[in-house]
Amino acid sequence: MKRKFEKGFSLIELMIVIAIIGILASIAVPAYNNYTYKAKASELLAYGGAATTAAASYLQENGSTSLVCTKVSPAGAGTLATPVTTALTNITAGWAINTGNCIVTVTSVATAFPGGAVTATFTPTMNSDNSIRWTCTSASSKYMPGNCQ
Repeated sequence: MKRKFEKGFSLIELMIVIAIIGILASIAVPAYNNYTYKAKASELLAYGGAATTAAASYLQENGSTSLVCTKVSPAGAGTLATPVTTALTNITAGWAINTGNCIVTVTSVATAFPGGAVTATFTPTMNSDNSIRWTCTSASSKYMPGNCQ
């Protein structure tokens, strides 16, 4: 008598495959979320870079070696002490340039990151050759790139 072989997978084998897929998904989803938050933080820094360029341009044009930003009005900012409300793909809430020491502060929209708004601060330092070096710091270093932690 010939035995008939059935083709296909047993229920146990299918359950194991589903369990493996579930474990992989539970690792991949949080990793993807962190990736998207880091991408948003990088975009926030790019926006801050535009403000630092405007401040540096002002300092270079006026020959200022004291790092005092007065009457700088990048991108229609009006007075520098007042943050500009804008939306860069719903990430950037506003930015401000401190007139006393040219420190640029960029703040995100509160809903862009878990735990609230993220702020990046760009602090200028005048080099001996009158070039400006910007240092980025942020209290929310979890999402910021390595150059702003």
